[in-house]
Amino acid sequence: MRDMILSAEELQKHAMEIARNHPVGKASKSLHWLVRRLNENYAFIINVYKALNIDVKRSFPTAPAAEWLLDNFYIIEEQVKLIRRNLSKGGYSRLPILTEGYLKGHPRVYAIALEMVAHTNGSIDEKTITTFIQAYQSQTLLSMGELWALPLMLRISLVESIRNECEKVRNSRIEWHRAEEFMSRIISLGGDEQQIDAILGRYFDERNELTPSFAEHLIQGLRKQGKGHSAVTALLDKRLENGYYSIKKLTEAEHLMQAEMQVAISNSITGLRLISDLDWSEIFELLSNTEQILRQDPNGIYGLMDFESRDFYRHEVERLARAYRIPEIHVARVAVECASECEATAPQDHVGYYLVGKGRKTLIGVLEKATGRYLGFSLAPFKRPKRLYTIMVFLLTVFLVSYFTYYALSHDNAA
Repeated sequence: MRDMILSAEELQKHAMEIARNHPVGKASKSLHWLVRRLNENYAFIINVYKALNIDVKRSFPTAPAAEWLLDNFYIIEEQVKLIRRNLSKGGYSRLPILTEGYLKGHPRVYAIALEMVAHTNGSIDEKTITTFIQAYQSQTLLSMGELWALPLMLRISLVESIRNECEKVRNSRIEWHRAEEFMSRIISLGGDEQQIDAILGRYFDERNELTPSFAEHLIQGLRKQGKGHSAVTALLDKRLENGYYSIKKLTEAEHLMQAEMQVAISNSITGLRLISDLDWSEIFELLSNTEQILRQDPNGIYGLMDFESRDFYRHEVERLARAYRIPEIHVARVAVECASECEATAPQDHVGYYLVGKGRKTLIGVLEKATGRYLGFSLAPFKRPKRLYTIMVFLLTVFLVSYFTYYALSHDNAA
């Protein structure tokens, strides 16, 4: 998953490029596959975490990346629970999917999140997110649903990044354990170079390669033991002389790999924590083109409304756009245009009049004429959540009063 790390300018250019090459199809109706993928990644991370815990209890050395995982596993655990809760709510359906490429069938916003994580090595912050999405939307606009889903998709992508680094940690751990076993055999030979060379020969015959993790851990272990270090190094170098590597180069490669793993896993864990601290409502309104259009409300009321009220209007825009199969920005523009045609002091000069008020029929009429789809009878605006809540409480109260009254009368009659 880790690709070439890009500078801020390169990242913006890459965002524009993938936007031009993202073929989008019909929206998905289910994200069950995403839950399955998340669960598989998390299960792998847990297995590595448990194995590392065993190493710690046995005083076996652990790599810096492994220590990061051990110290911050609780963050991953919390974030996975949060992702599962959000996915179970079903509010992330209808996300446009890609129709081509290796992520065919996956939501476009998930592919965007993966690209962002891969080309920043998991180093995600608010500026990176906003500049990347703004660059992407300079070529292709994202829906409001996609923008709301972005933090969730970034979390999923960061968990996947951690899983990939955990695979490297696991492989390195396996090689370290093999080196420990090999070192024990060498020490038991008491410095007999002929026997040591024979063992090395069998090792090369069986594995046909010497990994950096194995070589570095073996040499470091022997150096600490103070036994056979120079002899084994010379014998290993002799075995490698026909290739392109030496013990020195393998050791340098191992140190570089361990450093890269530590940076990648620390970036991804820090990224998970940072996303939770972001005010996504504010970021959403900054990135949403539909929001920017609605803020052109002729009488300026829209911009003065609280977030909940603005969100109520946006949901109506989203609903109408889906019904008439047109972009959300088109619905928003038509609402603003309708409001702009009225006198400044009239109630009709507010976008809300057309989205949720008496002017809705006018708005629907314009949309029907433009699209040739006549669905007005089924598009009454949703009621405000607070009003719906009040009605539900009232009905529940009536039910409970009726039930207890009936119970009391029945009890009296029985007596």
